[in-house]
Amino acid sequence: MHPRGATGRDFEAIGIQNMRTSMFKGSLELAHITFLESYPETETWAEALTERFFSVFVPNRDLTWEYGQFPSPTIFTNLKKMHIVNWMTGDRSALVAPAMIKLEFPALEELYLQNFRSDVPRLLDFHAPRLISLRVSDAIPSDLRHISNSRSLISIIHLELYGNNTDSWETYLSPAERLQVDLRISDLFVLNVHPTQIHSVSLNIIWDKPIICPPHWTGGYISEQLGTVTDMKLEAHLIDSGFEDPSQTVVSFLNPFVYLKNLTLFRPTTSNSNWSDQLAQHLVDPNFLPALEALSTSEYPFWPDFLQYIQRRQSGFVAGQFQPSLKEITIKVPIHGVLLEHLRESIAGRYIGLLCMPPRRKGSKQWPMQPFDCQKLDTKGLLCCYSCYKAGLEMDCMILPSESAREMLECPRYTDWETNSVFAP
Repeated sequence: MHPRGATGRDFEAIGIQNMRTSMFKGSLELAHITFLESYPETETWAEALTERFFSVFVPNRDLTWEYGQFPSPTIFTNLKKMHIVNWMTGDRSALVAPAMIKLEFPALEELYLQNFRSDVPRLLDFHAPRLISLRVSDAIPSDLRHISNSRSLISIIHLELYGNNTDSWETYLSPAERLQVDLRISDLFVLNVHPTQIHSVSLNIIWDKPIICPPHWTGGYISEQLGTVTDMKLEAHLIDSGFEDPSQTVVSFLNPFVYLKNLTLFRPTTSNSNWSDQLAQHLVDPNFLPALEALSTSEYPFWPDFLQYIQRRQSGFVAGQFQPSLKEITIKVPIHGVLLEHLRESIAGRYIGLLCMPPRRKGSKQWPMQPFDCQKLDTKGLLCCYSCYKAGLEMDCMILPSESAREMLECPRYTDWETNSVFAP
């Protein structure tokens, strides 16, 4: 039992068993309330007390709310943060968003909505004229324009879609400076966010299955469905993730993103196809990613060609063939200092001449080009792991030679990401 008059700091974690509406006074700073569906006796009590319980507070900072029923509007006067998680099922939807007047949130700056499924009635009208950040996870209401209708733009709208949806994702959004969307590769092709007055879009894409780019995959289609995509992160979760059509490459997928400025590629270094190499040879084409300024990759490229393509693109900028130049290149794995210095020269647009790789151990042999069959590969004479070989770090490799090629793909130094960035002068 808590004494009468306790402040909000005394109630940062409130257990459902200890709730007594008459005992809570003061200014709430953080409340995390959870009603579990699996206990019938809890449901009845929660339904009866929720509105009375919340109405005694005037919170002035945070509210984390994991129950779908809306309390008395009088508590929202100074609220700055709200987190609503809806776990209610369809047959209990009458308890979610009961008929109420429009709710006003005059000071609300951050709103997080999670798991508002399609079987739940329409989300109540929110009015939050000072809203800065809107985050929606798991499912998206079909219309979010009513949340903020102020003259100033929301700073960021963050949508998280990981439902492997086969139908269309469609929603209308409030105007915003930036939209960030986290989703799986298959959901990207059915997403329509009606991007009215959204200045820039960032995509974080999980590539977890082979895909085929649809025929309408063009720059005009992307601008209409998503808006101006300026930032993208592609993260492959499977070594063999790629395309069902062998004629398509990662270039086919990226080609329509004509406004893309920042691109990050996360992919296993032992994948059969190397995204970095596919991308590099097209960097000299002024029509391919013409706005690209920063490239980051977790793969090892074929160094001689990669450095040459970077140098040629930078020289093309000086000659007026490209509107922006590359300003930053990041390799998110360990590399030898000699290779890093060559990369600096290339992004500066200087010709590095013949590439001299760091010295290998005496008597060692080279790994074959990918793809190779680990079960059939002869590892005799290979004195370092595959990743150290690609990094030019053969003499510093931490692995012992083995007859199993699979055991020699990476040594312990690759358990943590290492970032090597170079910048244009």
